[in-house]
Amino acid sequence: MASSRSATLPPGVPLSPASFQTAIGPWRQRPGPAYLALASALGDRILDGQLVPGTRLPSERAAASACQISRRTVTAAYGVLRQRKLVTGRQGSGTYVSGPAPAGGPGRMPWAPGGLLASDGAMLDLALAAPARPHPAVAPALAAAAASVTGLRSPGYDAAGLHELRDAIARRYTSRGVPTTPGQVLVTSGAQQALDVALRQAIGPGEVAVVEDPTYPAALDALRARRARIAAIGLGESGWDLDELDVTVRRHSAAVIYVIPDYHMPTGMVMSDQQRERLVQVSRGARLIVDESLCELGFGDGHTPVAAFDDFDRVISIGSLSKVYWGGLRIGWIRASTELVNELTYAKAVADLSCPYVEQHAAAGLMTQLDRHLPLVRVGLMQRCRVLGDALNTHFPSWHVPQPRGGVVAWVQAPGLPTDSLARNASRFGLRLVGGSRFSAVGGHTDRLRLPFTLEPGELVRSVSNLAELAAWWAARGRQESYLRPDLPLPV
Repeated sequence: MASSRSATLPPGVPLSPASFQTAIGPWRQRPGPAYLALASALGDRILDGQLVPGTRLPSERAAASACQISRRTVTAAYGVLRQRKLVTGRQGSGTYVSGPAPAGGPGRMPWAPGGLLASDGAMLDLALAAPARPHPAVAPALAAAAASVTGLRSPGYDAAGLHELRDAIARRYTSRGVPTTPGQVLVTSGAQQALDVALRQAIGPGEVAVVEDPTYPAALDALRARRARIAAIGLGESGWDLDELDVTVRRHSAAVIYVIPDYHMPTGMVMSDQQRERLVQVSRGARLIVDESLCELGFGDGHTPVAAFDDFDRVISIGSLSKVYWGGLRIGWIRASTELVNELTYAKAVADLSCPYVEQHAAAGLMTQLDRHLPLVRVGLMQRCRVLGDALNTHFPSWHVPQPRGGVVAWVQAPGLPTDSLARNASRFGLRLVGGSRFSAVGGHTDRLRLPFTLEPGELVRSVSNLAELAAWWAARGRQESYLRPDLPLPV
């Protein structure tokens, strides 16, 4: 996997030749003349929203040098994109992206109304990595919580969260080796709100956030909403390059580092305890935001939380019950210093005076039952993971299908297949997919698919069968239907 240190930047900031190369991916594998293949690759990145309007493309000479092709080829490719009104040339200034970001691109999460997951449930959904249905313990917990409201003498508001729930979360951290008090916990409406609240305090427009590449796409959306500059460090086969992280943080005077050390989304990698300790050391003056939404879902022994190595209160830990119990149970949290939690509570209260009382009360009970429920949840995920892997190996023997050590997804490599184009055509075959570039800060990983194993086993088997039909259709007809010619529109 290529390591990319460049960034998805605010409009007007140039795309470096290295980022340009990463964005277009294996463009030479596309059909037709080289200039059309290059235009097709760039067009996909613009339509997917990875190259946002206002981004300045490399000069024709720089792009030609990066791709080891003639300048004439780049000139022709840029000309096709200008004809399709996806880029515009400015005399003496360069070529700029002008096409609109589509649904599913930056600022449009795939589960938002009108996005990938706005469906009637008829599709086999491989786009959402969350439990397909509530855990059996959720309904009784909600019923008991609703009953507790009778006779309650309270307005039901608590900006920081229900004390009973904050105490349960704090005790969970303490049991994992990070002494925590309820005052160090802020309850949020899921991990996404936790990240949004943390970023509002930690980073401003134009400041730099360092992320892994690939990473969780909703985190990229949250950073773009803050108009932050994003510097990405590549995750190779061996995982995190903390030397590169150290250099990147110092070079950009980064304000934020966002990492997923446990069963990383989407690669499934796990950071060692030694790496976690080094991570805290190299964070320097940056706020280190650690996403632990998947930390309880390992198939083996767990790891020490990053916050256990933090002596300077730099770490902001984010957690959630959504991946364990149910995505509809919108309970997440932030664990940080008491002083920072107080600041974040005020920041959250501006938009959200309190999380719902009943859900918080139910979550408090579910937190205390984690040790009872987790073993079965993990066994179920391991079984589904095997079912998905077996089905993929049967239908796609040439694909690289890693064996995750935990979490809820597999990061699958589909050589020669443009996964973003597959995702755009997946509904023809009763599927919902997300292409690999959605997880990249610079539009890379175009031959990757993130495939969750949260559906029922039978649904996973049918999903892979449908995926095989989609891939066969693409090989036979999809390339031609999406083939970029001057007299045809770009694929949508």
